[in-house]
Amino acid sequence: MRCPYCGFIINASPCSQCNETVIGIEWTKWSESFHSDPNQIKRQISAGEWAGRPFDIDKKSCTAIFTGSGKDPYKTTLLNCTCADFRQRKLPCKHMYRLAYELGIFKLSSSYTPYDAVRFDISGHTDDDIHDGFRISELNFKTQSAFINSNKVNLHECECEYYTETGNVCSHIIQLAILFGVIGDRNKKGHLWD
Repeated sequence: MRCPYCGFIINASPCSQCNETVIGIEWTKWSESFHSDPNQIKRQISAGEWAGRPFDIDKKSCTAIFTGSGKDPYKTTLLNCTCADFRQRKLPCKHMYRLAYELGIFKLSSSYTPYDAVRFDISGHTDDDIHDGFRISELNFKTQSAFINSNKVNLHECECEYYTETGNVCSHIIQLAILFGVIGDRNKKGHLWD
């Protein structure tokens, strides 16, 4: 990691060149190439969801507290988390990715669109549009794209006739957003539909 103050390559804080404290040096334990693994990209996507925000963060100590699925909250650092995912895998979980993102030391997947930045106009789409008749292939977590009913689609555009003619969000984009967890399924509680 390079010191953001002097550019010197460091592996501990404070920087041995300029003596400035560098936040998040612990994150360098996880190699850059590791973060492009599809399983890690899934966790990055989850990290960007609205529900993935910490309710308490200490930027000085690089720690955060997240609402847990049980009664106890998750205590998270850049090296570990008390959630089941980290305890089982010993690899960064969505909470660790969100903490690194909040600290400004990790940018979520470059093609990722955070949940709170996505606003779809879904009026005029029915449940049938969303759930029935989708043939999905070449699902790509890294680029957040797929072929749905033979149309190349990502979270921002689609090759289908409806999108091409109107420029409006089509049912393919909505289906992809549901698959990536950016918006929720209408038949389930939460997310955009409520």
